[in-house]
Amino acid sequence: MTGLIHFGLMPEDDGKRQSLSALDPYELRAKGLGSELIVYEVGRALYHLAKRRGFKSSRKDQTADEKETGKINDAIARTRQQIVNSGSRTYGEYLAKRHKKGETTRARLDGKGEYVLYAQRELIAEEFDALWAAQQPFHPQAMTEEARDYLRNTLLFQRPLLPVEPGRCIFEPAEYRIPMCSPLQQRFRILQELNNLRIQEGIEWRSLTMAERNLLRDELCCREKLTFARIRMLLGLEKKAGLNLEGGRKSTGKPREFLKGDAVTEQFSSQAGIGAAWHDLSSIQQEALAVLVEVATNNDDLVEALVSLPGESGALDRIIRKNDLSRRHYRQVLAALPLRITREKAEGIARFRLPDDHGSLSRKALEKIVESLDGDVITYDRAVRTTFGRSHSDFHTGEIRMRLPYYGEVLTGYTSPMPKATNEEEKRWGRLPNPTVHVGLNQLRLVVNEIIRRWGLPQEVIVELAREFGMSGARRTELLSEQKKNEERNAKLNEELRTLGQRENRENRQRLQLYRELGKDDAMSHPCVYTGAQIGIEKLFSSEVEIDHILPYSRSLDDSLSNKVLCLSRANREKRNRTPFDAFGHTAAWESIEARLENLPSNKAKRFREGAMQAFLDRSKLTTEDLQAWGFEKGDSFLARHLTDTAYLSRLARQYLASVCPPNKVWSNTGRLTSQLRSVWGLNELLRPGESRKNRDDHRHHALDAAVIAACDRSCIQQLANAAARAEATGENRKLKDFPMPWPAFREDLAAVLGKIVVSHKADHGTQASLHNDTNYGKRGEPGKKGALSVSHRVPLSAITDTAKVERIADPILREEIARAIKGLSGKELKVALDAFSQDSGVRRVHVLEQLSVIPISDRMTKRPYRYVKGDGNYCYEIWQENGRWNGEIISIYEANRDEKWLTSRAARNGKPLVMRIRKGDLLKVEHEGKGKIMRVALFSSNGIALSEHYEANVDARDRDKTIAFSYIRKSPEPLRKMAARLVGVDALGYVNDPGFVGSK
Repeated sequence: MTGLIHFGLMPEDDGKRQSLSALDPYELRAKGLGSELIVYEVGRALYHLAKRRGFKSSRKDQTADEKETGKINDAIARTRQQIVNSGSRTYGEYLAKRHKKGETTRARLDGKGEYVLYAQRELIAEEFDALWAAQQPFHPQAMTEEARDYLRNTLLFQRPLLPVEPGRCIFEPAEYRIPMCSPLQQRFRILQELNNLRIQEGIEWRSLTMAERNLLRDELCCREKLTFARIRMLLGLEKKAGLNLEGGRKSTGKPREFLKGDAVTEQFSSQAGIGAAWHDLSSIQQEALAVLVEVATNNDDLVEALVSLPGESGALDRIIRKNDLSRRHYRQVLAALPLRITREKAEGIARFRLPDDHGSLSRKALEKIVESLDGDVITYDRAVRTTFGRSHSDFHTGEIRMRLPYYGEVLTGYTSPMPKATNEEEKRWGRLPNPTVHVGLNQLRLVVNEIIRRWGLPQEVIVELAREFGMSGARRTELLSEQKKNEERNAKLNEELRTLGQRENRENRQRLQLYRELGKDDAMSHPCVYTGAQIGIEKLFSSEVEIDHILPYSRSLDDSLSNKVLCLSRANREKRNRTPFDAFGHTAAWESIEARLENLPSNKAKRFREGAMQAFLDRSKLTTEDLQAWGFEKGDSFLARHLTDTAYLSRLARQYLASVCPPNKVWSNTGRLTSQLRSVWGLNELLRPGESRKNRDDHRHHALDAAVIAACDRSCIQQLANAAARAEATGENRKLKDFPMPWPAFREDLAAVLGKIVVSHKADHGTQASLHNDTNYGKRGEPGKKGALSVSHRVPLSAITDTAKVERIADPILREEIARAIKGLSGKELKVALDAFSQDSGVRRVHVLEQLSVIPISDRMTKRPYRYVKGDGNYCYEIWQENGRWNGEIISIYEANRDEKWLTSRAARNGKPLVMRIRKGDLLKVEHEGKGKIMRVALFSSNGIALSEHYEANVDARDRDKTIAFSYIRKSPEPLRKMAARLVGVDALGYVNDPGFVGSK
């Protein structure tokens, strides 16, 4: 607007500008292409053009070979075609035709979920040029070249993104991580995958030979991908030969079809690139050229930069800026490039699509690791040990600190730079990109440092993390889906057990599930995998049949269903505590056992092969010193897997905690083992008498788990293994029957401690939150008796789901028409009727009325409200004293941010004596039912303050569920006074700071 006024295309007077808003901008944009407009009409058209400037695509969106599969790209293509089909010269002229017909002129989704319209920034640029060219001869004084350049650049301007500084290398913390488009990174990934590739021969799996690996490496290093069918052909394998990397992926549920090759080399060495000259470049020169192409966002800049090489250019400055610390060294490399690129070649290269983002290692580290990976068919962890002489997950410096520092100081290789962070520690050391892990490690620091302050440095630390912790949103959703499927499966199994007249318990469900598994290919055949004898449904639940741990529980401690199979009891006695191969691999029965493995899932079949136990234990990550320090020799049965959990947060926590405790005294345990001990010792009943399941509605179950974890030391795990071995040797089916507690009174002592625990909650006292919701309301009437204002807002027609909502439509004529259209209809029929009404009338949205307490948003100049919004949340409940009684009111987040001075005042906002300000999550001590109780503030509203005991979990859902006994305790300020309510503090370890009640009840 400033530019339009400056160049005389808009009047300076605000009133005159407001009068121009009455003009139809669509009509002006169409008319201006062939007829003269007055100068202010030109300004009105250009201003409207700037209001919705369309999607600005980058160079990567414009590549000729890009698959136009996204909704936006499809919509842009359709919009361009519609402009042509309608005979329109510009996007604006096309919109004018739609506007005249009453059709939408905005990007809206249709009933199929596709955009009806979607403008690209190029369409706006083309229209600006056409409109300017048509009107400039009529207004040469105002529409000068200077005006055109200024207004066009302002209209199409988009602030360039700041360069994202990559993280530091985990092995070379002073070095930046290498770009994914680097051919060295591509080679590293290819070698990693090939060295991990396994070929199945019978039930055995083998790695590639050196010759096989090199053959596939050379293929992948010059092509974009290599299908598994092609891999089998190159290696001379049968079509049915198994390849481990071909398995289905959890993220998609579909099998993997190929291995990714070096797409960078494949493109640059092609005829469209620089051909054979690519291979004459050094590794760093290849990387610099790839980075230049990958980071460029504008085709013109990229082509200009490429053709100017090896010289400098303004385009190069715009692509790789001099203040970009992680990339500026590429400028020197490109200045020494031993070739020149023609414009034709540059335009071809500009169409390349290269991998973006960064790897986890630096060039300096990769050069060494790639050499090891290339020199032998070894896995990444072995290559790291060969290169750096230590484990790939061991970063301990040997220093034991007196307190845990900020995690970034210890885990430098995992953090990403945060140069603009307000927190000095994050600014200096960076932070983890995963916010859940970031919060988790900060909370770990808080708790551990408080423990150290009270009791000194720990002698030993055991880490156990919930499996949900640190997961991505997608994986957490996937886990919830898996849990729901398991619940549905168990319900069906229970129903079948009732039909069979069997008890509904875990073992019987597993028996039935494993029985179905044996007959997955033939419902009439359920053979014992060891003997081949048929297991009929009539003896499935008898003592003749048992559930066997394929890998002995005494040596694997794996009680999961993937380690179980149904078999005859006599076969289980013969197998004893041996693996299937150790028990039968050297007998005549082995061949028939192998044949029956086809009935089992592949993850179970592999546990039958020779060396399966060694592969499962996988102690390769432990040094000889670690094995001895942790109390077992290489030949014994102590389970290393339970000491080296590989969950991301668990691994980081172990490395982090090693800065206050020797690394060989910091280890992690599995939740599965904790669950078994909790069940064997009958601890679940401590929080919910009579219930054998874990009580997740009580926060103290975390403390119960911690007690089990602390008791489950190395000697306890060894005792577990020995107890299971004795049970297997004597034929006992219940492996952990009567497993002893850590001490005789353990259960009673734990119950007493649980009764004294006060759960610490983190209350959020900050005012940083959404001030109001996104919906804008318009005033429709005056405030009612309670102060609520009559307002309206627009909703999609599809939001009208019943006749009651029809009555809220503001327009009386429209309300009557819609009521007639859906009369007597509901559900799908109502939706179909609304869709038909929308198609016939062109009505997509309607104004609906509401009575709300809203916040006025005023014009800065006139100070008059022009729209209203609804407050999005409450900040606190302020309680004050008056005539010996307590009263209070809710302070919204909007009000708290509007004037923060009163937050530090000892008086209430209305000037009366302040008692306290209560926020969500605060803890109050009250006298309730004759006892002093610690209550947590769950929420507050006009109905009062909702409280729950500090240990109660999932309170909101439980309060809404009327089928259970739990409900909030709701109190207004005066009843709280009678309960001697006061705010208390609870530190990270659960110690209560109670200031006592001040006043009289």
